[in-house]
Amino acid sequence: MLAHGRALLVDNDHTHISDANVFNPPELPARPKVLDAVDSTQPVALLHLCTSDPGDPAALMASYLDALPSGSYVVVSHCLDPENEHSHIARSSKRSTKPPPAHPCSAPARKSTPSCPTRT
Repeated sequence: MLAHGRALLVDNDHTHISDANVFNPPELPARPKVLDAVDSTQPVALLHLCTSDPGDPAALMASYLDALPSGSYVVVSHCLDPENEHSHIARSSKRSTKPPPAHPCSAPARKSTPSCPTRT
C-alpha cells in the first residue's frame, strides 16, 4: 500500500504519506516526513479512514484531536461488518490487497479535463 501511495504522489509536493502506526498517535508527529511537511502552528486536515481500533476508539481520537492545532479539520470513518446479508461485501474489502485504480488526475495518468485541470 505504501509503495502504491508513494507512486501516486511522486509529482505532488503538497501531499505526503507516512508509515506510522495509526494506533500510536504520539508516533506520527515525530516522523521525519511529518516534521518536514507540517507546520505545527497552522491548521491541518486529519483523515482517519477505514480503521478499527481494537482498544478504545474514543480515547484514540481524543489523543489526535488534542494534538491538532486550532482550526484543523478531521474526517473519521470506520469499516463495519453489518453482520447481515451484506457481510460478504465488508469482509471481502478487509481481505483485499489489490490497490485501488489510479485516479485520472493522479500522476502519471494526469489528463487535463474540466474536472481535472492541469496545474501550471
